[in-house]
Amino acid sequence: MVSFLIATVVYRGNAMTYKRESVAADWDQATLTLNGVQIQPRDKHLLFRGQENILTVEFPSPIVSVLRLGVGNNEEGLKLEATPPFNSDVKDTFSWTIKPDEGLSGPVVLVLYSAELLFPLGLDGSVISPNLDSELRVLLDGVAIPPSGATFTGEGTQTLTLDYLNGELLKNVPLALDAVLESGFVPGDITGVPSLRELTTQHEWKVTWPDKDGSFKLKLYSEQEKALLMTPDVRVRALEKVTFGFLPKHDSPPVLIERFFMPDNFLMTNVGVILMDAAGRPLKDIPVTVSQPYMEDAVLVIDGDGRRPVFIVNEVAVVGHTFKVIAVAPLPDGVRTAELLVEVVGAS
Repeated sequence: MVSFLIATVVYRGNAMTYKRESVAADWDQATLTLNGVQIQPRDKHLLFRGQENILTVEFPSPIVSVLRLGVGNNEEGLKLEATPPFNSDVKDTFSWTIKPDEGLSGPVVLVLYSAELLFPLGLDGSVISPNLDSELRVLLDGVAIPPSGATFTGEGTQTLTLDYLNGELLKNVPLALDAVLESGFVPGDITGVPSLRELTTQHEWKVTWPDKDGSFKLKLYSEQEKALLMTPDVRVRALEKVTFGFLPKHDSPPVLIERFFMPDNFLMTNVGVILMDAAGRPLKDIPVTVSQPYMEDAVLVIDGDGRRPVFIVNEVAVVGHTFKVIAVAPLPDGVRTAELLVEVVGAS
C-alpha cells in the first residue's frame, strides 16, 4: 500500500499544496537547463524580459512522473507567464516556457516541487532586460563613459567597474568583457584582468591598451550573449609622437622653436605653447605650468585648438642676456617638459 500525505509548501510567503507519497527521488539526481545551458540550483539565474525562457528538468530514469513549477518570492510584483501554466501538473517531459513582462526588472524565485520529492527546489532568479544599458552603467576609474566617448592619451590602464541601476540583480551573475576593435589596434593590443571573453562573477576588470592611435568599444555580456551592452568609443592618441613645445606666436604654424630673440626695448612679449597628438589633433584642457625668472609660475589650460599664448617678461634689457622659459605638462605616461631659451637682442 502506498501512503499519502497532504503537504503544503510555503516558500518565502507563497503557499503551494500537493499530496506527497513515498519519496523515491532526490534533486541531486536532476539535470536542470535554462535557455540551453546547464545550471546549478545554488547559482543566480537570469530570465529575460519580453522573451521566452526555457527551463527543463531531467531525471536519469522515470523516478519522477509529475512535476510542478511555481513562483515563490516576487516582491516586485513581476508579471510572468508560463507554458504549461504555473502550479499545473507536468508529466514525463518537464519543460516550461517562462515569459516575463517587458516592463519590470527584479528578483524572483521559481519553485519546482512534486509529491515524489521530499523537498521543493527554489531557483533564485533575476528578471532583467536583454539590453544591459537598462540595468547598469560602465565606469572607467569611477567615471561613466560619456555618450560621445572617452579619449585617453598614451598607454594606459583603467579600472572598469559596474554601477548597478536596479539594486543588485546582476551581482555575482557571470559576465564577460571584450574589446571590439574599430581602428588602429590589432587583436591582443587590448587586454584585461580578469581575461577578456571569460565569464566571471568578479565585476571589476583592469583594461590596458598600448601607446597607439586607435579606438575600440567595450562589450559586456552574459552567457551566450543573451544580454549585452556596447559602450561608446574609447579613443587613444599616441603619446610618443605628441607635439609639445613653443611657437614664435600663438597662431604660428606648428613648427617648434627652442630659441627666441627678444628685442631689448621690449619689457614683455608673447609666444605660444602647443600640445597636439600625432595626427595633429589638439590635446585640450591639459593644464600647463609655465615658469620664468621674473614671474610667478602660471598655470595655463590648453585651448580647444591645442594652443595657448605665453607672455614672456624680461627685466634685464641687456643685449646678450639669456634666460629660460619652461613649460610642464602632466600627461598619462608622465610629465613632459619643454624649454625655450630667450636671448635679448638689440632693437632693429
